[in-house]
Amino acid sequence: MNVNLTPPPEREFPAARLEQRRQQLVSLIAAGPQPRRPLYRRPWPVAAIAVASAAVVAILLTAVLPAGSGDSLSSAGRYIQPLPFAKKSEGGRKLATIVLLRAARTAANQPAATPGPDQYIYTKSETFYEAVEEGPEGPVAISFRPSTREIWIRPDGSGRIREAEGHEVFPTYADAAYAYQHTPRNILGAHTADDVERPGGLGYTDLSNLPTDPVQLKQQIENRTIEGGTPGDAETFTIIGDLLRETAAPPAVRSALYTIASQLPGVQLVGPTHDQLGRSGTGVAYVSRGLRDELIFDPQTSGLLGEQQSVVERSKDNPFPPGSVIGWAAYLASGVVDSDTATTSAMP
Repeated sequence: MNVNLTPPPEREFPAARLEQRRQQLVSLIAAGPQPRRPLYRRPWPVAAIAVASAAVVAILLTAVLPAGSGDSLSSAGRYIQPLPFAKKSEGGRKLATIVLLRAARTAANQPAATPGPDQYIYTKSETFYEAVEEGPEGPVAISFRPSTREIWIRPDGSGRIREAEGHEVFPTYADAAYAYQHTPRNILGAHTADDVERPGGLGYTDLSNLPTDPVQLKQQIENRTIEGGTPGDAETFTIIGDLLRETAAPPAVRSALYTIASQLPGVQLVGPTHDQLGRSGTGVAYVSRGLRDELIFDPQTSGLLGEQQSVVERSKDNPFPPGSVIGWAAYLASGVVDSDTATTSAMP
């Protein structure tokens, strides 16, 4: 099915706001590289996305790319990236409950992956999330950045995080024009950051002492004692995802988390689906504020394969075509390793 999307009107950025952003970037560059923190709670997009035709986009970008940049009419189109679309939910809470309880039983029978004091939990993932440059009156410019991320976390919260980021891509001509006029090329381009963190720097949460009884664990989550957040089932669903990713949650705790998810009144079944890398899994979702947060897990192991957020209802805050995926992560490998250079090919 062909979907025709109409781009929103181009934004005009006030000169004062552009100058403020220029000064912020100069200060950031002068300060040198900043430590990167793991994104346990993903910064989901809230900006307008437009999908223009490749020919129009290439012409527009050719007009704003700096001279001598090496970017041409034939290559400029790669800086505008259409959004993928999410599969619609296939069932309501009853079917979601059945599937999640099955995942809970599967999780309980998986082997534990508990790191020793000198070991690391290693996770490799691919992500695609939005970056918003904020000004005093709202967003100045918007871009998306693909990234391959590896993280090694010790039980004391120390470790290493390495991110290989691709070239920024932009949803509109105005965003691309602003970026190429006011952002240094080494920030726009592909680059790799590799940081080592001291104890506490990576925020390791010891889940080994959490209650395995779903009633007790749910109470702690809803009281926001394990992780802070706003009240409500939508936030509880988000926290469940946080505790499943990049953690060493014991099998009984993972089982309890799936059981708690099955009890949320708003949980929906997506059913058999694929993550953004094409891997097969089972999806469950929760809809709130016009957005759908989706967790995709392997039904054979209950491991979290990926997650994504898509638009359900167009609004002022989410002026995207319904079904647009506006952020995603795919988890490629996870396990206990002996050093911050060791890796594993084990699936989550």
